[in-house]
Amino acid sequence: MPKKHFINPNVAKLISSSVITVIMMTIVMIVTDTSIKKINTKTRTEYLYNSQNILDGYSKAVTMQIETYRTALHAFNVPQILAGSTDEQIFDFLKRYQEKLHPDFLHIYFTNLNGFSYFSDGSTFNLSASNHYKSIINLNLDFKVSQSLIKTPLSNRTVFIISEPVYDKEHKIKGVLSASVLHSSMRKIFEDFHLGNKGKIAVTDKNNNSIISILNSEDESFIQDKTLTLSNDIEMTPWKIILTVRDFQKTDEFKYQQKHKLMIFFIAIICIIFLIMLETFLLNFFQKRQLLATLYDPLTNLWTRENFENECEKLLRFFPKSKFMLIECDVKGFKFVNQNYTETKADEMILFLSRIFSRIASKHKGYLCRNFADHFTLFIKIKSVHAAMNNFKEEIQRINEEIKSFEIPIHLKYGITFQLGKTHAKTTIHNMINQATFAKASIKDNMIVQYALYNSKLLNKINEERFIETHMEQALENEEFFVLYQPKIDLTTDKAVGAEALVRWYSSEHGLMCPDKFIPLFERNGFIQKLDFYVYDKVFHFLQNCLKNNHPVVPVSLNMSRYHNKPDKFMHEFMALFNKYSIPPSLIEVEILERSVLDSSSLKEIVDRLHNEGFKVAMDDFGSGESSLNMLSKIPVDILKFDRDFLLSSTDETGRIDAESADFIETLVGLGRRLKKRTIFEGVETQQQIDFLKSINCDQVQGYFYSKPLAETDFISYINLG
Repeated sequence: MPKKHFINPNVAKLISSSVITVIMMTIVMIVTDTSIKKINTKTRTEYLYNSQNILDGYSKAVTMQIETYRTALHAFNVPQILAGSTDEQIFDFLKRYQEKLHPDFLHIYFTNLNGFSYFSDGSTFNLSASNHYKSIINLNLDFKVSQSLIKTPLSNRTVFIISEPVYDKEHKIKGVLSASVLHSSMRKIFEDFHLGNKGKIAVTDKNNNSIISILNSEDESFIQDKTLTLSNDIEMTPWKIILTVRDFQKTDEFKYQQKHKLMIFFIAIICIIFLIMLETFLLNFFQKRQLLATLYDPLTNLWTRENFENECEKLLRFFPKSKFMLIECDVKGFKFVNQNYTETKADEMILFLSRIFSRIASKHKGYLCRNFADHFTLFIKIKSVHAAMNNFKEEIQRINEEIKSFEIPIHLKYGITFQLGKTHAKTTIHNMINQATFAKASIKDNMIVQYALYNSKLLNKINEERFIETHMEQALENEEFFVLYQPKIDLTTDKAVGAEALVRWYSSEHGLMCPDKFIPLFERNGFIQKLDFYVYDKVFHFLQNCLKNNHPVVPVSLNMSRYHNKPDKFMHEFMALFNKYSIPPSLIEVEILERSVLDSSSLKEIVDRLHNEGFKVAMDDFGSGESSLNMLSKIPVDILKFDRDFLLSSTDETGRIDAESADFIETLVGLGRRLKKRTIFEGVETQQQIDFLKSINCDQVQGYFYSKPLAETDFISYINLG
């Protein structure tokens, strides 16, 4: 009888365990492999998405730069000048304004139909062999960018050409106006180019000739590896932009994940139980880490922009009829902070600001993110625009006080846009951020203005300011500026005893422009000083003609802009101009502002020197500054001039002045009388205001109640009527 062979239970248990281990290992390997593939797929998708976003960003940046160059070129294509001018006259015009060229332009030139070109630097050249200018004429193009780079024949500089047609008075093409744009200027767009460790971006023409090529890499080895290439056409140009980065399978992220996969498999072979636990832990850890990197900024723990946009989009959809406010904020001169105070201090500043903005977001139940670098974005559901703006103004006052405690000076600027519950279906948070950023950019480096609102008028305002700045010199030469005279009335006699000279601008393109459109801009760019002396010259000439023709004359007051910052220079030029005319100094009064850029000692110096020459001096807008009485004690002016806001803010609908304001105004006028200063009120428009000012013994007034500002002939007639 054969023996029975029994299997040892321990061996059976081991075999069973081994089978289970193999099965578990197989399951773990399959599950692990599948999980890592999913992570790879997701990461690769994000990698491609981010690469495309980078490419799109640079495409837009190049397009915007080309648009800027086009605007700068178009500013010289003035139909009133070029249409009826000969080639030589156009040549003279370009040479005269060579210094006004955009800083990225090497020169600007006009090419006639025969291909002969006149350059703004005074040179001429025959370009009849060039196909660039011919295509403008033959194809009737409005604008063209050269297909490739060009070496200029005289300076041997590398440029590309932008051109547009020039028309004669019958709107026929008479030639082409072109600008040579320095190739090096386009590289500025890519100076802060970052693509992780390695990447390359290039701009090429349609024949794949390089226009710009920038390699951001420790070495060029990645070019020999497998790479990913994306490209976009650049609007308004025959160029395309190409982005080259490592293929995802060659990136450190992919290699890291593959390495992890092998480690997990190895641990699974050693100990399946430990492998399962470790695998679960690691997968959860890395998935959570990826999720956190997507949702939260690593420095501030605020939302990333991507997460911010997603959550805000949900809010828009959930409250389709509600109103929202978006605020974009950054630090003026943040690059200077990075360069001069180290990145550590810059990070401390970002954390300091993030705590302030987080508190505000929490207070108003808003959403906040760190957009990038020093940029923060806040999104708030509001009840009304008016209330939201009042809250915003209160908050920035508190912020301005709080940031004084930081050891590095901080200057913030804000861009604001609104959605009012009617266009949510067409609105994206991305567009709102762009709108707020655009509004903020309109502030530029203005240290007085801290915020700007985006609205449909903002683009018009920017275009209008661009027109003003490109035409102001020409307008001065063409005498488009003119002077009006607003009579000053003595309240005891009701007769004109003086006038204030006021400037206006009549543009051939925009018609009559009020001072509030161009004066603030001229104050910012310094042109106000030229305009002031232009007005002085016109007034001196007018008074001299009145005396010569035996017309009655009264003293005329001249405004001295707050931006004349050199007393010696101002007095030298003022007296040199005044001495050209035969008029007594008693006919001239100079109005100064206490809110001048000059300190009180420099203002006093100008006042003393004007007195020495026989002129009277008035302090304009007295009482509207923070230190009026202190200034009055230091600067010996002859006249105190009160702004119209005193009357407007204290007058009700019936024209009566409230008792508290009346007491305050009476005190100021009484102070002037005791100090033996003449007192004048601007903006008088009602009989009640006249009666009140007479009752408190104010000396003079000016305003529409008596007369609007008058042209020279009308002003003479007004004086003759008594």
